[in-house]
Amino acid sequence: MSIAAASLHTGGTGVHAREASVARNIPAAGRRNVEILTTTTEAVVEVDKPADVAESTKAGFTVKSVDLKIDENRKAHRTSEYDVTNLIVRRGQPFEVIVEFDNSIKLDDASMNFEVHLGEKPNLKKNTLIRIPLGSDDRDIKWKVKVLKQSGGTLLLAIHSPPTSIVGRCTFVISTSPKTEGSKIVQLWQSKPVYILFNPWCEDDTVYLDDAEECNEYVLNETGVLYVGSNLSPFGRPWNFGQFEDEVFEASIYLLEEALAVQSRGNPIKVTRRISALVNAFDDNGVLRGNWSGVYSGGTAPSAWVGSTAILKQYFETKEPVNYGQCWVFSGVTTTVLRCLGIPTRSVTNFSSAHDTDGSMTIDTYFNSRLRRISDLNEDSIWNFHVWNECWMARPDLPTGYGGWQAVDGTPQETSEGAYQTGPASIMAVKQGYVYYNYDTQFVFAEVSADKISWLAQVDYTGNITYRSKLMVQRESVGKKILTKAVGSDEPEDVVEQYKFPEGTPEERMAVELAVSHGSKPDTYITDKTIKLDVHCAISVKSNVTIGEDFDIEIDMTNKSSKKCTVGTLYVTCYICHYTGVVVQECKDVKIENVVIEANSAAKSTVHIANVDYEDLLHEHATMKIYAMGQLVENNDTIAAQEDFSLTPPSLVIKLQEESAKLRIGEEFSITITFDNPMAKSMTGVNFILEGLGIQKTKTIPHGDIAPKETGRVEVKLTPKKSGKRKLVATLHCQELQGVTGSLEVDVSPAVTADKDASA
Repeated sequence: MSIAAASLHTGGTGVHAREASVARNIPAAGRRNVEILTTTTEAVVEVDKPADVAESTKAGFTVKSVDLKIDENRKAHRTSEYDVTNLIVRRGQPFEVIVEFDNSIKLDDASMNFEVHLGEKPNLKKNTLIRIPLGSDDRDIKWKVKVLKQSGGTLLLAIHSPPTSIVGRCTFVISTSPKTEGSKIVQLWQSKPVYILFNPWCEDDTVYLDDAEECNEYVLNETGVLYVGSNLSPFGRPWNFGQFEDEVFEASIYLLEEALAVQSRGNPIKVTRRISALVNAFDDNGVLRGNWSGVYSGGTAPSAWVGSTAILKQYFETKEPVNYGQCWVFSGVTTTVLRCLGIPTRSVTNFSSAHDTDGSMTIDTYFNSRLRRISDLNEDSIWNFHVWNECWMARPDLPTGYGGWQAVDGTPQETSEGAYQTGPASIMAVKQGYVYYNYDTQFVFAEVSADKISWLAQVDYTGNITYRSKLMVQRESVGKKILTKAVGSDEPEDVVEQYKFPEGTPEERMAVELAVSHGSKPDTYITDKTIKLDVHCAISVKSNVTIGEDFDIEIDMTNKSSKKCTVGTLYVTCYICHYTGVVVQECKDVKIENVVIEANSAAKSTVHIANVDYEDLLHEHATMKIYAMGQLVENNDTIAAQEDFSLTPPSLVIKLQEESAKLRIGEEFSITITFDNPMAKSMTGVNFILEGLGIQKTKTIPHGDIAPKETGRVEVKLTPKKSGKRKLVATLHCQELQGVTGSLEVDVSPAVTADKDASA
């Protein structure tokens, strides 16, 4: 049901019931049949006449028509792209309305009002019902109505909402206040639902963003790129945000109304925090149910989604969580909802992202005497990547200087104030180590700046630690890249310096020590002696290794001392893992004996990984963790390194079947989607999933099996519905391989009109 249609729906619960609540506020005995009057626009207005017509007649006026100037106002307010046909305006910016009465009117004598009814139960005392007398200039009323022009009974009104207005659904009412003693306010006209959004173009709005190109990117761009992979080999997934789609708009308004009481809906701090909770379904029946098991029966695999629209459409229709999501899906949906509401929002990916489970802001890893990980003791983890959101807003609740980008995370990881929600956390506060500022700054700080501490531990038969000693502290293991889509292009932008000072600088160390002093182990850097090593170890792998290829792991060891040293045994282990850092299975384990490193020199050891070593073991995302660890013969010092690595999936190739075809609204065209199987085994039950905003709703195209080293190909016929630059996004899904995506940007021209046809 569309929003316009839903405004007449008087049954049911949830959003539909709330849409009818304004009408139900008029007592049943006082309602008559609704009259539909044609206005000067394509819309119709609904006039609800009160039962006591005598009062209306005594006032001497009837509203003949109201023109909300929907097209002009939506264009001025940058809301023309929304598919719903209702009036949508941004707060803090005036819009015009034409009201025509049946007779000439003198405002001083008529006692006419323009009313704004906000939320489900408008109330004057709660400032959710605003009544503005026409022709007055009451400074106590934040909403302003100015008569720009009057001709007899026709008024041109300029209506100006305050930049702090409540956001969401409202209705407009024209009423009269008869001067007869004891008379009640009489409603002469009531609009269909009107929608008010945040306004990043308004200087007085708390979400004001003073860069026009960034506003266009972070509010109006309905497509984007979400970055996944690993620090060594990041790659982008195209994503359709689709914030202008009708189902997405309806779902976003529904979430806003479910999230907050009406008085809080204009506060971006509260809105973003609650949306981060409602995007996941962990504890509040929200949009997406998370699943990291690799088994996705009863739902859609996270890697099979191409955008947010299908997810939000299903959620709005069923009011039940959608199966399934992982971090980039939660982030994509969050970006969609907040952009839809008018808050500048972007998805960002932190590579080597720490998940601190005990609030210490250190990531602890335990090893046994053979230098093997003790899995049962390792609750902290480092994800290959983690995707969250940033929202732009002022922070009047914090000291000056901590507005701007705020981290918000809809992925359910740890609870905050009893719910799975994160943020908004000031990025500037994260950088400075001010983890005591609201909200969840401590958790975000650990994700990007935690030190990783390796411990040599002994455990008893119950699994309790009986002895531990520090092997090493790695200060550069977390937050290695933080990527987001650049403004105006599909290239990545690294924003890591917004989150942290350069590694190893005095400012960075001060921020870390300050943050940890407010954590669960505040004495970490007071009682601990810094471990200084003369021999260092690092792991490297060439970037962009495609699934199916062999590759080499290089272990680089540097000796900064004036004496030769020897690594007795260097252990190199490669694990297949989830992208969350959870190890699934060992892939390769190699021991390299007696590696000699000359004084002030370097040595290199190489481990070869063949396709046959990993192909049958790969988990989704094709992610690996590589560990290298050894002890020096001369002094028993431990050297160690760990690196995340992801194999890059091949891309889908999407092409116009006729490369020179000129695309027009309403005219069919064809595309082909092809994929080359890079593996030495068949891909079974292959499906292609395609979506193009303004062209094609989400569509699944079955293909069948693709034999080893063979090519799969499908042809799809499409018909554009909107003009302008449009992007087709596709993904391939099968049991053997996930995360394969591709996109094609096309330019759609308007339909050819009959006049042009005739002239041709």
